[in-house]
Amino acid sequence: RLYHGDREKIDTAYRYPVKKIVIAEWLREMFKRDYGIEVDLVLNSVDKKQFSKQPRTENPNDIRILMLHHTYAWKGTKEGIEVVQRLKETYPNVKLILFGARKPNIREVPYDEYYFNLPQKKLAWMYSNADIFLCPSWDEGFTLPSIEAMACGCALVTYGTGSARHYAYNGVTAMVAERLNQEDLYRKTELLVKNPVLRNKIARGGYEFIQKMPTWEDRAKELLDIFKKVSGGR
Repeated sequence: RLYHGDREKIDTAYRYPVKKIVIAEWLREMFKRDYGIEVDLVLNSVDKKQFSKQPRTENPNDIRILMLHHTYAWKGTKEGIEVVQRLKETYPNVKLILFGARKPNIREVPYDEYYFNLPQKKLAWMYSNADIFLCPSWDEGFTLPSIEAMACGCALVTYGTGSARHYAYNGVTAMVAERLNQEDLYRKTELLVKNPVLRNKIARGGYEFIQKMPTWEDRAKELLDIFKKVSGGR
C-alpha cells in the first residue's frame, strides 16, 4: 500500500472479510488505525540452524559493509551507497559488499564485491564475512536480512522503521538512525567504522538477542493456534 499499486484497490482488498495475520506490530497498528480492523500478529523469526556465525575468510583488516541491493527506491540502495562512498573518503579500508538478484553495471553502482543470487547455503558465510550490515530501507514488513545478519555476528545499522522496533535497540543490539535522516545514518555507521570496541559490542548484543528469539517452530505453533481458532478447533 505504501509504494506499489493503486491505493484504492489495495484498500478494498484489505477490507475483504477474511482473517488477517501480520508479521509486525506496526502493521497491526495500521489496520486498527486506518481500517478499524483487529488482526492477529505472528512475528517473524530467523532459522538459527541456517544462520549462525562462521569463520571469517576475507581480509580481517578491511571493514566490510554489507547491504542488500534493490532497484526499488524505498529500499534505500541509493542512500546506502552514498553513505558508504562518503566513508571511503576518510576510511580507505572500508569495502562495500552488495548482494541481490539484480546485478547492476559497476559503472552505475560502485561496489567492491557483488554476490548475485547467492545460494541459500552460502548466505551465512556472506553475513559472517561482513563487519556491518547497513539497512537503509525507508520501511519494511520485518526485514529478515537484518536479523539474519545479526544471527551471523554482524553489527546492524538501520533506520528506525516500524519493523526495527522488534529487534533494533539503539546502542544495544544495533545503531538506529532517525527514519529517512541520511546524515544520521552516516553518523551511526561511522561510529561503528571508527570504533571497533563499539562495533564488537553491537555485534555481540545483536547476536545474543537473536539467540533468545522464539524459533521458527515457536512461530509455527502460534500460526497453528490461529488456524484452529478460525476453524473452530479442527
